Amino acid sequence: MDQQENLNQDAENTSNKAVSDFNGIAPFYICSLDSCSSLMNWGNGPTLGEMIKTETECIRMDTFIEENDIKEIQYISIDTQGSDLDVLNGFGDKFEIVK
Repeated sequence: MDQQENLNQDAENTSNKAVSDFNGIAPFYICSLDSCSSLMNWGNGPTLGEMIKTETECIRMDTFIEENDIKEIQYISIDTQGSDLDVLNGFGDKFEIVK
């Protein structure tokens, strides 16, 4: 089994939520150019296109880890268009399970 097949096999849980440092509802800005949709409002402009505001449910990573009984995370990549520190803070004391 190659690495990609192994990752696909282990990736059992998907969630249609934004990850942040709080649990709740937040504004989410969808970029018409599909380049930088984010919890952050970058504003409209020629390089970003139109930002469309909607709402999304946010979840902390420590909450997600507990709800899904996750014991270890082997790899994590974060690219949240400006909210990376919020995601890291949302791990709370669960960051220790990232190997």
